[in-house]
Amino acid sequence: MENLLRAFPPGCRLYTHSNGLLLFLWKRYEKKGDGGCFFAACQNHGGSSSMKRLFVFALIAALAAACNGKQDTSAPPNTESSGQETIAAPTKDNVGDLEQAVMIEAAIADKSQGANVEASSLVDPTGRMNMLTVDVAPPFPKELWLDIKIRSRRAFAENPGVLRIAIKDGEQVLDSFGTIIGKSVTPTVSKRTINALAARDSIPATMLLTINVEALLMPEGTDPDTIDPMTAEVPEERYSLAVPTPPIRINFTGAEEKPADAPAETPNQNTPEEGGDSTSPAPETP
Repeated sequence: MENLLRAFPPGCRLYTHSNGLLLFLWKRYEKKGDGGCFFAACQNHGGSSSMKRLFVFALIAALAAACNGKQDTSAPPNTESSGQETIAAPTKDNVGDLEQAVMIEAAIADKSQGANVEASSLVDPTGRMNMLTVDVAPPFPKELWLDIKIRSRRAFAENPGVLRIAIKDGEQVLDSFGTIIGKSVTPTVSKRTINALAARDSIPATMLLTINVEALLMPEGTDPDTIDPMTAEVPEERYSLAVPTPPIRINFTGAEEKPADAPAETPNQNTPEEGGDSTSPAPETP
């Protein structure tokens, strides 16, 4: 009897017949995809052998029927193998998406290219221009034309993006304009050409141009064709001044604030260029 008890691990259940004739041990075991029972019976001393055999058979039959079912092994829905809940990513745009999508760049315009004008740009690993440096050697031009380019890494079909852009020499605004990024990844105005010396009556040793951008993410479903970028308004949470832009440092080698002495061709009129580009008029000198 003791040997039989030791053969079963802890957790087995012990059943004893009321008259002391029969001991019955059983333990239900479970494994993936199946279920069953260990069971055994042993005799105690006393009582008729026929009665003991009948009781044993009855118990075995009852336990076999109880252990015959299969365990449900189907996995619960939406459960990852790691046991961690999956969190859905946001599906709606916010103004931060517009900030990261917009790319502002600057370059020397074709009409100001020359052997005495050199430009170098600082670009980060993501392809965003962080700074443009222009070095100009004598003879200095009267005008220095720059292309300001606007592009986007993605379209904003459901929530059009609006940009209001001002190009400044100190506090003097050289040009301001608006553009829209909607169903097309190409902004409605993708380039402006400005004269960096428009507000100067003499050539400085160095100067710094800045580009200020207001970004507005319009409400979902806004038709881009109905937007005036210069007057559009949005709630505060859809407005940003954080679009990265490159400062433009222009150095004139050997200049000592003297009047410009080399004439440059001035276009007769300002006409938009293909693809939404345009050339800004030079502002009148106050």
